[in-house]
Amino acid sequence: MRKVNIIYVVCVLLCCLGLPACKKNIGLTTVSVADSVRHYYPLIAGQVLNLSYEIENTGDQPLIIRDIQSSCGCIVPLLKQGERMVLPERKARLRFRYESAKNIGYVQHVIRIYGNIHPNGMVKLVFDVNVVPHADYTRDYEELYKEEVERSALVRGLVDGDESEKGYYVDDVSRDTQSRPKYTKWNGITTGTTTEYRSVDVSSSASWSGSASGFSRSGTTVTVAANGSTSSRNCTYTASYGGKSGHVTIHQDGKPADVITYGYIFTLGAVSGDDVVSTGGTVTYSVTSQKITYTNGSETSRSNIGWSASANVSWISAGTNSATVSENPTTSDRSGTITLTQNESGRKLSITVYQDRKVSVDIN
Repeated sequence: MRKVNIIYVVCVLLCCLGLPACKKNIGLTTVSVADSVRHYYPLIAGQVLNLSYEIENTGDQPLIIRDIQSSCGCIVPLLKQGERMVLPERKARLRFRYESAKNIGYVQHVIRIYGNIHPNGMVKLVFDVNVVPHADYTRDYEELYKEEVERSALVRGLVDGDESEKGYYVDDVSRDTQSRPKYTKWNGITTGTTTEYRSVDVSSSASWSGSASGFSRSGTTVTVAANGSTSSRNCTYTASYGGKSGHVTIHQDGKPADVITYGYIFTLGAVSGDDVVSTGGTVTYSVTSQKITYTNGSETSRSNIGWSASANVSWISAGTNSATVSENPTTSDRSGTITLTQNESGRKLSITVYQDRKVSVDIN
């Protein structure tokens, strides 16, 4: 503990009393207030709530409390003149009395302490409470509220200390989700209690784990690459903070299976020799025969495929690109058909061959 010069303290006290005995200038100091933001349990209108705040001078200058202002005249400071100075590394207790007679429902009040406080000369105390009117029914609100608290382990878990000792609870900033009583209408009166959850963003402080191919995380944003496989995939990220953890799983479908279809080209080119003399001859023809593969509607390959040839008459011997026509021994013109059939598709092409009759007669 730092030793404080007695003469220095006396000078400070005289300055506080407005006496010109000392001209010592007092600089700014830092302070800390335990549970500066509080949530008190409900009061019945007219009840008095005694508030007590412990303030600590954490700096190296005496703290001089020059003024106290509250947001409501229902808050009365209970400080004596000698309690307005706190020496370095010392603590003091600031006491107030809150009279609830003129408040009904949820109220929040602020008490501002002014002095040589770093950095802006002021520290703020905040508290809220629900003030309920006297009940006209058999079980009063206090009884019902007590039953609600006994049923809710969550509310008890948020209480900083035993309820009979402090009478309030404070926000736990280490929680990723906080809860506090919130009051609703009950028989037309704002008294009832439910639980309100307030989220606190701890994503920047949380410890993250989880990875998978195709997934990348930056802060709370996950980028997913295109899935080139037909199989689906998942990635689970875990955020841990304050002894708790949360999980999120991102699912990505696989790409649809490729739709393969085929197209065919089977066309007849130039034909020659299809008008054959009676002594016979050769018919030639050119053919284009291709198979086209389409993947999801787009052409991906093209290849040549074969075909077969046949004739409907015996005097024509058909091949894939030519046909041989035998001599016509009759005195009548004749015709026949060559049929070309594409493999796989079964598409057909036809060529009609005409042959002249024999014009002379053999004499034996």
